[in-house]
Amino acid sequence: MRFRLTFIYILFTPILVAAQEEYTELPQVVTPATYGIDGKVKSIYKIKYDIALQERQMGDTTEWTDTVLTKRIETTRYFDSIGRQVKVVTDSFDDKGKIELNTIKHYYYNSDNRLLAFSSYEDGKLKDSAAVEYDRRDKDEIEEISYYDKKARLTRTVEFFYRNDRIFNVKLRNPDRSLQNFIRYKYFKGRLWVKEVQGNTMQRLYSLRYEYDTLDNGRFQVNKYVCNGRYHCNTLYGELYSPNGKLLERTVTDSNKRMVEYGSFRYNEKGLLETETIFANESKIDNLYSYEYDDKGYWRTVRINDKGIPARKVHRVIEYYKEEEL
Repeated sequence: MRFRLTFIYILFTPILVAAQEEYTELPQVVTPATYGIDGKVKSIYKIKYDIALQERQMGDTTEWTDTVLTKRIETTRYFDSIGRQVKVVTDSFDDKGKIELNTIKHYYYNSDNRLLAFSSYEDGKLKDSAAVEYDRRDKDEIEEISYYDKKARLTRTVEFFYRNDRIFNVKLRNPDRSLQNFIRYKYFKGRLWVKEVQGNTMQRLYSLRYEYDTLDNGRFQVNKYVCNGRYHCNTLYGELYSPNGKLLERTVTDSNKRMVEYGSFRYNEKGLLETETIFANESKIDNLYSYEYDDKGYWRTVRINDKGIPARKVHRVIEYYKEEEL
């Protein structure tokens, strides 16, 4: 079973290189289980609102505080009868409730349940697409992904190389097959240890170094060092996880060993985020999440309060296939 690598975007890295990071992720087959939902799901609809409080007055004496909802993002995920995500439709809205941008993503599969291609549309026009090729000897391993622009012109290819069922090299290539970036992965005791990103002349651009530590009660710590070159590390990301992989704490430390960000996260009995406290520079986020559930026990509505004040609301509807549709 192929695992997915998570990448960090860092401030000092050139924007061009950071933007290319997304191309080195292995695309996954998304199912309702990805969102923690069982059953024959046909679609998942979700709408997000911003909340503002406005003072109202009627006549000379009656005053009250009104809650104003502003629609922001509406997303519908569609699944086929065997549970594969085949389409995602997203609408973004302006302050007046008018659609600013409509995006549609399509996903295509072969008979072996492997992702073959995906495409994106904006406001009804093709934006880009990609085709996935698999290793003929190991059909579970993605060998190459080719990316195309809105006119079906090749923009880049990404080649994946494996060793012991793990990615150890990735090559990003220009349309003429010349090298754009070379990425090397090193592992220690089965875990990612070093990731080095090099340019088209194999010059070292930056690297990520990982340390792991198992703590009491099954918790574990992951430290990620972001280094400019081989040894000079600029940023340290420290992440503390629960035994079941939930993020509990996150710290960001700069090259002067000053903590520039701290986050604390707590979860309810269903494993859903309940409190989120983040300090970054002079700002603070202090979110409290409260949930309502449907008759199957899945969350239907979540309300987010920031410092005790209503800030956002998300509503979700899960539609299931009927027996006659299967």
